[in-house]
Amino acid sequence: MRLGRAFRSLRAYPFAWMGGAVVAFLLGLAGYALVRYPYAEVVWLWQGSAEVWLENPRNAVPAWVNLFGGNRPPTLRVAWEDAAKATTFPWPGVEETTAIFAFDFSYDAFPSELAVFLKPTYTRIPPHVRFFWRMPNGEELFLSERTVEQAQRYVLSGDQDLTRRLGGRAPEIALFESPREPERPLKGTYHLVAKIYTFEPGDTLEAKLVVYGRVHGLGGTDHLRRDLALGLLWGTPPALAFGVAAALGVFLFHLIFSAAGVWWGGWVDVVVERLTELRLVVPLIPFLAMVGMFWSRSLWAILGALLGYNLLGGEKTFRAILMQARAAP
Repeated sequence: MRLGRAFRSLRAYPFAWMGGAVVAFLLGLAGYALVRYPYAEVVWLWQGSAEVWLENPRNAVPAWVNLFGGNRPPTLRVAWEDAAKATTFPWPGVEETTAIFAFDFSYDAFPSELAVFLKPTYTRIPPHVRFFWRMPNGEELFLSERTVEQAQRYVLSGDQDLTRRLGGRAPEIALFESPREPERPLKGTYHLVAKIYTFEPGDTLEAKLVVYGRVHGLGGTDHLRRDLALGLLWGTPPALAFGVAAALGVFLFHLIFSAAGVWWGGWVDVVVERLTELRLVVPLIPFLAMVGMFWSRSLWAILGALLGYNLLGGEKTFRAILMQARAAP
């Protein structure tokens, strides 16, 4: 009954409900992070090799940025299973597979990179592949050819020979720019044509096209292509734990420290008052800057300094309450 009355009394304080909703949301988010991404998996993903994030763009902004205008492209992927394929036998013992990777591009910004992931399977002679690029206006351009001996990522954006043949322009720009407006991409359907040659029965070469965008997920990516939403999500549990522990610890210290001054009075109360007033005139940001400059920049040092800074300051409020309680009959 008392709990019910307490909740009913909170109706008069809408900001209390808003604060409770925020805390409940953070608790739910922290619980989801712990269940969905166990600690060992997060460490492996975050500190693992770059291969984990190879299909993510580099330094992309969050996808919701497009809500404010810009129409930046997301990352587009065309898997081997989605490509149109045709097989012929141009010479005895040689199988030619033509795979066409089609995708629609209707964005106002150029991609950030272009890459093709290659995965060969062969007995003795490695497969050979030739790449061609078709633009929406019908223009076709030879890109490159290579013999694929092992799984690899062919980065068109880093192909110096292709860049030279494109007049020194970056491939992710030159392969998309409009002939009439070079500063804008040409919108329409693009095709990457891969002519794959295998030389033994059962040999294959699978390819996957990745057109890296400029937006990604809820948090974007960093220079290592890591999804920052993972870091933000898994930062919730320790941040919430630090916040709750610090708030509870500071509250108890304020209560006990002010109670000691009220109970014993005299020089104890004077010390409590002077320390509290000293804390009230010390600015927080310069204080933390001096800690980082002259002591340590570690998270624990900053947290300890912040906790020590906030240990004083609320004693006057508790002192006023406790003085009334002590003077009450």
